[in-house]
Amino acid sequence: MMPETIQLRPNTFQRWFSPWWVPSIRMVLLLGLAVRLLLALILPPGYDEAYYQFYGVNPALSYFDHPAGVGLWSWVSAQFGGSLLAIRLPCLISYTVALTWMGGATERWFGRRAALIAVLLGSLSPLLFACGGLLLLPDSPLLLAIAALIRWLADHPRLLPETPGEALGLGCILGLMTLGKYHALLVLAGFLVFCLTQSTSRHTLRKAWPWLGVLIWLLVSSPLWIWN
Repeated sequence: MMPETIQLRPNTFQRWFSPWWVPSIRMVLLLGLAVRLLLALILPPGYDEAYYQFYGVNPALSYFDHPAGVGLWSWVSAQFGGSLLAIRLPCLISYTVALTWMGGATERWFGRRAALIAVLLGSLSPLLFACGGLLLLPDSPLLLAIAALIRWLADHPRLLPETPGEALGLGCILGLMTLGKYHALLVLAGFLVFCLTQSTSRHTLRKAWPWLGVLIWLLVSSPLWIWN
């Protein structure tokens, strides 16, 4: 008798980074990263980047005009030195990860061809890759967290967590998104309103796990509330 073939279920890392196993999507991601890397070496630092460098030198729970996300990016860049490339390195990497997650969510919803188009458009959009994937700006950690939320929703179409693990994942993502930029509060409000308009989500709110997710969100985003 022939032995049965055992199919292993992909783990979370394999699912979330599945676009890298598609040659065409991987090529677009790498080419986009290479173009942004070249621009990072050529373009002089902007006044915003010079301002946010002080965030990394003076770490704090939050800052007057932005939450701690860009300060964390700035602190990481400071660990690699003060070169122009070091300043922009966290943005170069995080945007590539964000495009990967966006492509993965698109593939799950609409197929591989749509995922390739989504990653291509994200790599070609000047506003997106400049603010989110090139310059040291608070948009970079915000876009990464939004991409993580989109990828999470692709795996959880019921929107709200129904297990402790799901509550932990969604709570951490929403908390990190809140620490990215104050604009994240608009995303949170939209997410809440949408959940309240869905009968399945309203039913899930009767369980403990969504409220555990809220508690985790408050804990992760607590630096913002403590500072303010």
